Amino acid sequence: MNRTGGPYSGNNCWKLTYLNQSIACWQPAGTGDTVTPYLGSPGDYNDITFSFYLCANDGNGPCSSAVNLKIVKANQTITFSTPTTSKNNGDAPFTISASASSGLGVSFTAPVTSPANLCSVSGSIVTINGAGNCTIRASQSGGLNYNPAPDVDWAISIIQ
Repeated sequence: MNRTGGPYSGNNCWKLTYLNQSIACWQPAGTGDTVTPYLGSPGDYNDITFSFYLCANDGNGPCSSAVNLKIVKANQTITFSTPTTSKNNGDAPFTISASASSGLGVSFTAPVTSPANLCSVSGSIVTINGAGNCTIRASQSGGLNYNPAPDVDWAISIIQ
């Protein structure tokens, strides 16, 4: 646990608890005091609630009412950055791109709703196999600190 701030006087402390067990107790240094307790890896405490109390006598005396802090995963979105909306049947394979607001990697598929074999995706390369409308789906499954992103579909018209 690291603490920064001005000089401390007194014997009160801030107590951090989880499931009614004390995790840390630190003494406030006054205005601008910052405390950074090490609580494990960032994802270890997802979707749980910590309680903070101001306690007398170095955490052994009476404490204030709890101030609760709930840690949850962040939401994310996907944005396609592929500008074209049409291609000609017979065009060479092309690259598509999309990014997640989290910075996590995005994967691509040609969903079953696209006509069979009209287009296919390998990594970020799309191959055209016939004329019609093709849909490419971008997905991001989430991670340690992020929920899965809602899938985003990108439609391309393939001209005969």
